[in-house]
Amino acid sequence: MEGNKMRIKISDIKSNATFLLICMGLFFTPGIMRTTIVKSQWALINVLSWLGYFLLVKRFIKKGKISVSRHNKYGVLNPLWIILIIVLFIFESMLLPEFETISKIKYIYATILPCCVLYTKLPKDEIVRYTKIFSYVLTVAGTIVVMCGVLDMFIGVGIGNFIATFTGVDSLIESVRQGRMVSYFGHPLLTTEILILCFSFNSIVNYCIKKQSIAYTVYYSIICVVGIGLCGSKTGIILITIEFIFMYVNRRGLRYFILIVIVAYLAYSYGLLDTVIGRFIAGFESGDLTTGRNTALALVLQSGYLKFNFFVGHAGTELSERMIAALEYPPLRWAYLFGIWFAIMICVVLFIIPFVKIIKSRNMKIIIVAITLIFDVNSYNGITTQSDHMLLFCVAMFLLMNLCDALRGKENENMYISSKPVYIGGHTKGSNYNIK
Repeated sequence: MEGNKMRIKISDIKSNATFLLICMGLFFTPGIMRTTIVKSQWALINVLSWLGYFLLVKRFIKKGKISVSRHNKYGVLNPLWIILIIVLFIFESMLLPEFETISKIKYIYATILPCCVLYTKLPKDEIVRYTKIFSYVLTVAGTIVVMCGVLDMFIGVGIGNFIATFTGVDSLIESVRQGRMVSYFGHPLLTTEILILCFSFNSIVNYCIKKQSIAYTVYYSIICVVGIGLCGSKTGIILITIEFIFMYVNRRGLRYFILIVIVAYLAYSYGLLDTVIGRFIAGFESGDLTTGRNTALALVLQSGYLKFNFFVGHAGTELSERMIAALEYPPLRWAYLFGIWFAIMICVVLFIIPFVKIIKSRNMKIIIVAITLIFDVNSYNGITTQSDHMLLFCVAMFLLMNLCDALRGKENENMYISSKPVYIGGHTKGSNYNIK
């Protein structure tokens, strides 16, 4: 019996190690740093994260549980959909002579293949452990980012300026000039997405898996709000405010709400929210809160320069600054680059099917998180680039979809599900919880 328990623990450690590789690749070896250090566009491939994923599904491949049916219990579901999109994408790319082969490979890797992660289904115990690990790692990453931003602001150590200069990316240099926080993740909007994920998944753990202490709940909430304020993201601060209201403005969360409001006032008093407030004021004065995106879109539509085709797009053509601003929203950019058919298919696979599945769970906390994440990734063009943005989104939604299955039958989101301890490096995190 004792030997059997030990085997289970060792199995858990090995299983957690594979998911930790995914997290380490996403949160501690970001794409902008990989490409800057290695000085190769092939460094965009997140080796650590993909290695972790392949090891994760290795046991499914061994057991023959790669299924084309949504009724399969575990494994990678409906891979034929992903293959179909790749085939159609390659076929269309052949009609675009200016779209280079290396760019085609990068788009398949960065935009389409992460959908395999999205549709991977795991047992309940595993997904509970992975969700907790994801929230822990996000908190560590968020803490590092915000501490660096606060040090930059109050002591002037110049961490953000060093990162911008080291990478040599114009948008980061401009962000520093505007007073926005630049972290090792790169652009402030990606950092904002990381912080929204941090708040979202810690809240999910708090409500659905393991009740967190008041101190820890207040801590990660403050970290995320202050960090987004330093990033100067108007969309981010609106989304996290709405999400916080839906999550915590209730009888159970009233104590959190009061504490966070007090701390938010203190953050405002010390100028930690000055950047985002300044950008809101500038947006109101210009009449466009989207930092010129909607204005640019309206102008190119009126000029007739922006044209969408159903089957063949314009990938490979040079985009002007105005076109880049106008095509900031992912569905529009996909439709312009690869045709309306591709935008529809990828949006159905990425957003519609997962959201319908999550809606069916009737767990309001997870539904709120899913809506927040979908709105956030569609507010800027991150997931249309060839870096880690799409993989990050797919990992997050993969956890939410699997957690919905683990919570099936527990419509009340305040009911905790039983879970095994989380073993990280041989140490135990958390304890067993039964249904409340």
